[in-house]
Amino acid sequence: ALGGLYQALFLLLSSATLGMRFARISICTFDDEIPSRGQLLKRLCSMMISMLTLGLGMVWAIFDEHHLCLHDRLSHTYPRLDESAA
Repeated sequence: ALGGLYQALFLLLSSATLGMRFARISICTFDDEIPSRGQLLKRLCSMMISMLTLGLGMVWAIFDEHHLCLHDRLSHTYPRLDESAA
């Protein structure tokens, strides 16, 4: 529950967690746009579902051709290295 609250606060209020900022990772859409709050909320809900199924949504990345998790596919967003922050 605490991890979900952490993700929700940072993703919805600032689009990145502290770890993502440190690692220079950002979330973008499949069209290389900045995701809307709705897409971030959908990503967060999908991520919670992925974790509640004993992590099967995360294991999905092993078999996905682009190595995206289930919540990436459902929300049409993915994490990428933010080259503009360098």
